[in-house]
Amino acid sequence: MQRSAAALLIAAGCVVAGVGVARPGSTTAHLRHAPHETSWGGSGGWVRVASPVTETLRGVSAHSEEEAWAVGESGALLEFRDGEWSLHSRLTGVSFAGVSLHQDRGTGLAVGNTTADGAPRGIRLTKTATGWTGPHAVLDPDFRIWLNAVSTVAGSWVVGGGASASASESGYAIIGEQCSRSEGDYAECVYGRAFGGGTEAAVRALDIGENGEIWAVGDAGTVLRFRDGVQLGPRTVPPPRGFANDLLGVAASRPGEMWAVGTGGSVVHYARDTWRPSRAPSLRTDLAAIDMIDGENGWAVGNDGTFVRYENGRWRLDPQPVINEDLVALDLADADSGWAVGRNGAIVKFCAERNCVRSALLPYAAARGSADVR
Repeated sequence: MQRSAAALLIAAGCVVAGVGVARPGSTTAHLRHAPHETSWGGSGGWVRVASPVTETLRGVSAHSEEEAWAVGESGALLEFRDGEWSLHSRLTGVSFAGVSLHQDRGTGLAVGNTTADGAPRGIRLTKTATGWTGPHAVLDPDFRIWLNAVSTVAGSWVVGGGASASASESGYAIIGEQCSRSEGDYAECVYGRAFGGGTEAAVRALDIGENGEIWAVGDAGTVLRFRDGVQLGPRTVPPPRGFANDLLGVAASRPGEMWAVGTGGSVVHYARDTWRPSRAPSLRTDLAAIDMIDGENGWAVGNDGTFVRYENGRWRLDPQPVINEDLVALDLADADSGWAVGRNGAIVKFCAERNCVRSALLPYAAARGSADVR
């Protein structure tokens, strides 16, 4: 591919490791009940764990069951290692929007926004084997974009956003990079293209499938499908008849197939070039994020600690919520483990085995002084 001058990432000359770190106290929210039964591997479930911050967390990604990262407002970058979460660093003047890691490489990207000069500018941090570096500008200074999402797979990445933080303003952008080098060194192989203007709505979420196909969703039922990467542009998929809800989360479950969730408890399903029945429960609360292990298993999360699970061809509401805060991001490492994060620093872990649930509760018990791990 040809390198796009407009999409070159501009180093800002700051290394995250050098940013000052503050360590606020643990969250004061309480565990609402003991872990419950689940059919994913025995006695387990979702359980709230201790968080080192109180700001809203907007992205989470697991490198493995032992390592994960989360990002949020006030430049918070969190690390899960050795069984507990800690504040890795805080980037002044930045609000993070998402993070995505390669499970097989330990590399990845975190994206966010800064309004230091009164206008939104998208920035990224780059994770390599030696740590995080940045921030780097995603586009040249004349292209003002508010980033909302990031997805990475097999050496490629895409980020999406809108013309501003306001949903009332039109315009969207998709920026992409595809690395030919097997190690996926983001800092050295940079390619991309931006799309914007017109009447297109802001992109709120996106996901790259294992086959490289990109799905992006956004306001008023916007669905964009990139079959050949960002260089050739998207195909707009008309939403289901009469559907105009904002879509806030998307998951590429299998080649040519995606699920998306959004306002008003919306759940939509597209496969084999047509919309399919979602078989979802009737909800009034917004769903903000979704992740699928494959075409047969997945979870969605949303406001007021809502969890909705997909199995056996049907979505069902989890009747035993573990948290009241709005959840805004979700990542399933595999069918047995995953993370969800949200407002007030909320962090929730999925464990399919009881011993995993007990170990997840131990740091929470230390922070709170007690916990029910019967």
